[in-house]
Amino acid sequence: MYGFAHHHRAYDERITTCRGLDLLRGLDEPIEAAAGAVAREEAGAMDGAVWILIVIAVVVLGFVGYGVARRARGSIELSLPKTAFEPGETIRGSFVLHTKKPIEATRLVVSLTASEVTKTRQQDGKTRSRSTQVFRDERTLEGEKAYPPDTRETHEFEIEVPNPEQPEALDSPIGAGMSTALRALSRSRTYLRWRLEVRLVAKGIDLVTAKQVSVNLRNL
Repeated sequence: MYGFAHHHRAYDERITTCRGLDLLRGLDEPIEAAAGAVAREEAGAMDGAVWILIVIAVVVLGFVGYGVARRARGSIELSLPKTAFEPGETIRGSFVLHTKKPIEATRLVVSLTASEVTKTRQQDGKTRSRSTQVFRDERTLEGEKAYPPDTRETHEFEIEVPNPEQPEALDSPIGAGMSTALRALSRSRTYLRWRLEVRLVAKGIDLVTAKQVSVNLRNL
């Protein structure tokens, strides 16, 4: 009797063990599936990060290549006696245009622009800047022209800083732009960024140079 009971308990233990093994085997498939899904997600995240790095590298190389191509065509060296001006004052300056390769140009221009820059603080603590051009005055110095290689020309120019207090400026586009600029100064975290630019507009890549200037509008 004892031998039969002992044999029966051993038989039950073997059945329990087999059932436990079957249960573990049944868990293998969902565990393997979950591990595969995690691996695929990690691989997808890595692929996404790789693509982002590739895009950033392409953009950087594009900017570098564009700058190299522009310098290979020539350069413009701008000279200003000063960079701070009053409303109504005339900006006088000069520049040297040097072409290293033949250039088919449509025009040579100098421009004075003002952009309204607004800075705002986001919830994450970072500061964001937004820029909108509110004023532009452009003067054409030369029209369509073909420049042979190794051309070096010196040009002088004059361009007037706008004065919104002049009667003729009130109803003009310049006056409207200056009114917008003055309203911008009354808002906190907003300022005007003035820029003087010389550009040779050409087929292909333009030659361009610029300097920041300041205009005193606080007393208006």
